[in-house]
Amino acid sequence: MFNAQNAAGSSPLSSSMKRVITSCMIGNALEWYDFALYIYFGNIIGRLFFPSADPHMERMMTYGVFAAGFIARPIGAVIFGYIGDRWGRKTALLLSIYLMAIPTALIGMLPTYETIGVWAGILMTLLRISQGLALGGEFTGSMVFLVEHAKKEKQNFAGSFAPFSLALGFCLGSLTATVIIKALSTSALETWGWRLPFIISLAGTLVGTYIRRQLSDPKVFLDFKNARKKDAVSIWSLLKEQKFNLGLVLWIDVLTAIGYYLLTSFLPNYMTEYLGYSKNMGFTMSNIHIVVLAISILAGGWLADRVGQRRIMLFGAVSMALLSYPLFSLLIASGQSSPIIGGLTISLIFVSFGLFFGPIPAALCNLFPTPIRFTGLALSHNLAMAICGGTAPLLAFHFMKIYNSYTVPATLLTGAALISAAGVLFLPQDAKKAVSKIKKSKRALVPSSQFAATN
Repeated sequence: MFNAQNAAGSSPLSSSMKRVITSCMIGNALEWYDFALYIYFGNIIGRLFFPSADPHMERMMTYGVFAAGFIARPIGAVIFGYIGDRWGRKTALLLSIYLMAIPTALIGMLPTYETIGVWAGILMTLLRISQGLALGGEFTGSMVFLVEHAKKEKQNFAGSFAPFSLALGFCLGSLTATVIIKALSTSALETWGWRLPFIISLAGTLVGTYIRRQLSDPKVFLDFKNARKKDAVSIWSLLKEQKFNLGLVLWIDVLTAIGYYLLTSFLPNYMTEYLGYSKNMGFTMSNIHIVVLAISILAGGWLADRVGQRRIMLFGAVSMALLSYPLFSLLIASGQSSPIIGGLTISLIFVSFGLFFGPIPAALCNLFPTPIRFTGLALSHNLAMAICGGTAPLLAFHFMKIYNSYTVPATLLTGAALISAAGVLFLPQDAKKAVSKIKKSKRALVPSSQFAATN
């Protein structure tokens, strides 16, 4: 329905813009393909690397390692943000895809607890941390790359391909896991089958790096790079001079973090372990929901270019706050006896979240001036992911056990949506006003003549 050829405006996107979109989508998709694999094979990974007599503790350790990767993301954000602002967006994106690819393949080759004891869990944790470092630069780097390359009247739609590629990668990972789970016996799956998808991801990495090498940095960045002095903006200057914008990204990203990881990472296991759905049914419904999310993300970006970022983001957040609890209650009530009703109800939550998520890249990128855009966005976004995203499945699982309530995920989603909706109110009305505000601000780090916030 929405594609790069005709949905972004009255004229199609240029061929160079399509290559930019493709390069960013491949890198993001590969990284979230791995995250989907970790979630779908979470039970197996828990038994093989974190065995425990207590199933609850085994699952907590598995989700704990999942969260550990997110703790590393702010560190990766500082590293890749500096590289991206100092030497170039393209350089940072090439390094991030390499750093993600190697640990992903190594996970598929890692000896288990039975072979090397506690070192199995330690090595798994270290590999997840390495992936977290890569994620600190990849997703935000792709957002910056897309928005800076796009014409300002199409920035929302172009930027929406970054979160769209997350959904695409997650869907690819979940489909791959589903096929392997259905095709192999339990014994074969736990012995070697779960390893294959991690190892074969290297093939996609080769394609992604080849395409990225053919691209150049955005003109807006190159113009600044050629004009600036040798001194780079320090992280301390960023923290001092851009406190408001850093805080605003953290505020708005509460729903981005909690919503994405509860809906994609926690929900599949929630449906199978707590609501009685079979694994095949739960995984199939999850795949359908991800497709719904992907389409809704592009729709959100497309609509934001026409009616405004704030309107679309507010509509998505408020509708999610209003719908989450009643729709989760209906899902629980319908149970496994009515999978169609359950699937349709949760799809509405995915639509609301997609509309909110689509305009996020352009909205947040334009809060920061060119000299510190990569670092500012990467640091604030990844802090939100570390604080709220990586811990969301862990907290949901833990509080469900404490309160013996299946509506805990709905409560978390509702709270996150209300918090982020309030933050959206502080966004400028459109990208042009955001740039004007930054240029006039006394907090600007370099003379406004050096800024080029839009094309």
